[in-house]
Amino acid sequence: MAAIAKIIDLRKLLAERFPHLAVTTATRLFTGLPFLDQPTGGGLPRGAITELISPRTSAGSASLIQALIHGAYRDNYFLALIDGGDLFKLSSTAHIAIIISWR
Repeated sequence: MAAIAKIIDLRKLLAERFPHLAVTTATRLFTGLPFLDQPTGGGLPRGAITELISPRTSAGSASLIQALIHGAYRDNYFLALIDGGDLFKLSSTAHIAIIISWR
């Protein structure tokens, strides 16, 4: 029970020291994909870790990644891709990565 109280106290302290600002449309990564932007209130939140998963293979992940990279480049955001399954092939988006690296 003491450990739970310490965790709660730590969360309160962190919330006081680092208050969360309201996320507005200006602090979101607009992807241009209505099926993603509309339910999320205008895009993916900036400064947050967002996990996107699909129960199916070939569900358009390459197109989604391309839209995310394009949006990040357009809005000058930093975007990191973590591919836990080691399935992402750079060849499909290499031209985008090259453009971003020369910015």
